[in-house]
Amino acid sequence: MNQFHIVTVGISLLTNYAKASNLPLEKVLRRHKQLEEFIKADPRAACSEINSLEARTELLRKKNKGLAVTLVYSATAGQESRLAARLIGNFLKVRGVEVAEIKLKDIGVPANPQTDPAEAARLAEAGLMRLYDTLEAHVQKLRKRHPDLEIAFNATGGFKAETAILYGLGCDLGIPVYYLHETYRVPITLPVCAVPF
Repeated sequence: MNQFHIVTVGISLLTNYAKASNLPLEKVLRRHKQLEEFIKADPRAACSEINSLEARTELLRKKNKGLAVTLVYSATAGQESRLAARLIGNFLKVRGVEVAEIKLKDIGVPANPQTDPAEAARLAEAGLMRLYDTLEAHVQKLRKRHPDLEIAFNATGGFKAETAILYGLGCDLGIPVYYLHETYRVPITLPVCAVPF
């Protein structure tokens, strides 16, 4: 492996399929085969994570020997993020990409009437610190095993607060952070911090 991307995963695959099929999200969660076909038919349109990875690596147009990803998803936000990560991971594996997953709790605490807003905020803040600490340890382990490995953070998927955490961690560790807005075809590499946090 010579190129490693750490990718936050959201639910764009599921919401895009829901829109295309005119279905509520809860019905989409049971359509695994249809979701697999949906991502295969037009990967870039189906999924923001694949779209940004493709824009950065051209993974859909070439052999992917040496390309690896870690998909980072929230275990708290229901089954949506987990399902999206598994479908994306399976899609990438078929294309020769080495895939690992990191499941984190409390990043995206769902808003519901039973959740106390202050408690939800406390859990989400703890989850974001866990995201920072977990990814920092992950990067240190990768660098120890593969000193010349090119590492990048893909901050396209997931919650906006996750993008901020990846950016801060990227600045602290000297790792480029990129993002692809749905209206662009080329990823934006976020500016490197002038002063570390």
